[in-house]
Amino acid sequence: MTASAEKMLKGLQRKRGRQAIETLRSIIMDLADSPLEKTQPLTGALRGLRSLHSGRFRIVVRVVERTVQVFVVGIGWHSSGDRDDIYQVLQRLARSGRLDS
Repeated sequence: MTASAEKMLKGLQRKRGRQAIETLRSIIMDLADSPLEKTQPLTGALRGLRSLHSGRFRIVVRVVERTVQVFVVGIGWHSSGDRDDIYQVLQRLARSGRLDS
C-alpha cells in the first residue's frame, strides 16, 4: 500500500470503525488472485488505475501485469458530488502530481 493509501485507511478507521477496516484489508489481500477480473478500469485523470467496489467503499489500485503487483493507491467512501468522495480526492492528488505511484 502506498503511504497516502495507508493514511486514507487510518482516516476511515476513525470514521467507520475497526471492523470495516479489517474487511477492507481482507478484500485487498484477495486482490492477489486475478486483480484484473476483480477491478474496473478508471478514466480521465485516473486513467491507468482500477477500482474495486465494496458497498460504498472504493479501493483504487494500480496493477502491474508483468510481475502481478497490485499497488493500493487509495481507499475511501464513494459519495458522488461530495468533496471527500474517493475519486474526487484522487483526482486532486493526480492533478497536483502528488498521487503515489
